[in-house]
Amino acid sequence: IRFHATKRHFALLTERYGHPCIVCNLTKKKEVHKRQETLLNFWYYEAIDYINSTCLNDKQKIIYHHYDLQTERLQPKFYKMFYDQSCKFIERTNIFCFIPKFKDNNEYHLSLQNGVIRSNCVDCVDRTNVYQQVIGLAVLVIQLRQMGVKAEFPEKENEEIYGVITDTYIRMGHELSTQYAGSLAHKQFIKDNRNSINKLFDKCSEIFNTFKRYFNNSFN
Repeated sequence: IRFHATKRHFALLTERYGHPCIVCNLTKKKEVHKRQETLLNFWYYEAIDYINSTCLNDKQKIIYHHYDLQTERLQPKFYKMFYDQSCKFIERTNIFCFIPKFKDNNEYHLSLQNGVIRSNCVDCVDRTNVYQQVIGLAVLVIQLRQMGVKAEFPEKENEEIYGVITDTYIRMGHELSTQYAGSLAHKQFIKDNRNSINKLFDKCSEIFNTFKRYFNNSFN
């Protein structure tokens, strides 16, 4: 059967979370030399297109979006753009929220999640964790608003309570990357507006982490 494993993967997602299944592919759209991620993109889209062709109705179809995260995050308004897009995705899936009204124990506000936002890069470690951080911040703002707290889009990813969730994603990214790839995660911040010297230090750190991953995967 064509794309049997991929079809089963998405069937398990929809069985667990329901519809819609929103796919956010974060890999490169263009490559100068070797066609690695672009080739992966081609077959990934082919698989999703095939699965959608077998669906009985539009509601069951996978919603596919492709963002070149490494290019997009260099744009000045990237953070706000991705935040707004994440909010639109969350509107389609909704979120779980249970808020009792303390004046009357029999009354409460309840909303349920129906659907899932699935993001991926190549190893689903570095870029994926950065994008999931954007989704996490958007969900947190929505939850705070439903609880009656005045919450707005966080202009800075480390301000107030948002700094706590950002730090959580950074530590989680390092843990997952260490377990999976044998080194710390590469991308840690949503924005990329630091000065050239800091970016150079980051690049040196990424090269060291890449070598460490290669060594661990090949010899350790």
